[in-house]
Amino acid sequence: MNQVSFVRATLLALVVLLCTSMAFAQSDLGSISGFVRDPSSAVVPKAQVTVKNEVTGTERVVNTNESGVYTVTSLGAGELHAAPEASATAKGPRTSQALLR
Repeated sequence: MNQVSFVRATLLALVVLLCTSMAFAQSDLGSISGFVRDPSSAVVPKAQVTVKNEVTGTERVVNTNESGVYTVTSLGAGELHAAPEASATAKGPRTSQALLR
């Protein structure tokens, strides 16, 4: 094998390697993050948030942190619905705003 053929073979191998590694990096899973606030716009720490995939019926339950923020990872594609529920000490309706990544 001459030097030109060796260089071409090496470049071809690098291109194939890069293309296959990018293909494995693809995923059909996402995450959703949001926050929970009460009617006075105060954050609701330790609120339970249930995220339901309306297509498959699967549910994931997480709690907000001290800043009222929650994150749910490894979610499949579908119509997602997030429903916050605060602890018994929090009064009134609560809202949730989420960002799907």
